[in-house]
Amino acid sequence: MISTIQELIDPDFDPVIEDIDMDDSCQFLKPTPSHIAPDDVEYLRSKNALTVPEPSLLNELLRAYFQWSYNFMPVLNIQDFVPAIVNNDPDANISLLLLQAVLFAGSAFADMNHLRAAGFHTRREARNEFFTRARLLYHLEYEDDPICLLQASLLLTYNNERDDSLQKDMWFWTLPGNDYEDVFGGVFSLEIEWSLSLLDAQRRLMRQSAMFRNYG
Repeated sequence: MISTIQELIDPDFDPVIEDIDMDDSCQFLKPTPSHIAPDDVEYLRSKNALTVPEPSLLNELLRAYFQWSYNFMPVLNIQDFVPAIVNNDPDANISLLLLQAVLFAGSAFADMNHLRAAGFHTRREARNEFFTRARLLYHLEYEDDPICLLQASLLLTYNNERDDSLQKDMWFWTLPGNDYEDVFGGVFSLEIEWSLSLLDAQRRLMRQSAMFRNYG
């Protein structure tokens, strides 16, 4: 993952890597929010929404995201995000919702051998799983940081599966930007003209995500 970032994004990226075992727990994540009811926590756990992949798959999904997705959706501050994970930094407070959204974006390009080893028979199955994890966290309001919510919403626009019962296609995930417009002084106007073609809408979204980069 780090070599991919150095090769494709930032040649000077050279985080200090400590020898920390991540098998026990993901200490880099924010603690479970106190406002989440115990029943909701159990529901999220039963749906694997609180589950982080084992280190090998986690590294592959992150590598795939940074190699293939990051330059089109640069919503993360790499200097903070990556060292926090590889060092399992207990002071990092990485958003679980944001992490699941990043893993979903990376699942589109991850090596199938890694996905099969994790029990996924197809790429679509893996993508649906990681998208569902992020969606559940979003809708149960697991995360309340507006920046993390916007970052995750942008990443979830990579979903091309439409759930007619919930109406959660790409258009849904662009709309939260309107709610956060006041927070960012109008910088992130994600209003979508519904008459635009899908391609034009995607291009506009990419421009907005580029503006967001300095706030990641």
